[in-house]
Amino acid sequence: MTGLKIHPSLARIRITDDAYRPYLDHAEDLGLVVLVHCGRWAEIAGWAHAIDAAQRHPGARFLCAHAGGDTPPNATNAALAVKERGLANVWFEFS
Repeated sequence: MTGLKIHPSLARIRITDDAYRPYLDHAEDLGLVVLVHCGRWAEIAGWAHAIDAAQRHPGARFLCAHAGGDTPPNATNAALAVKERGLANVWFEFS
């Protein structure tokens, strides 16, 4: 598998920030997987930002780390949001 890992908490930049646009455009052009670290810092690393990025870049495949967050409510809300938006390019991993 080829892809990118983005850790918004460490970079202190949301994945929806324009700084990531060239990388996400590249991932979309090549159909790469974008692993996004989703955490409890909702303002920077919340699952909603990863899902927004996935909606803006439907050609890329997004893998949300920690099931969209590190608590059951985060994971549940992330999964429900993906279902509501009908996104076929978002998956969750459960580490």
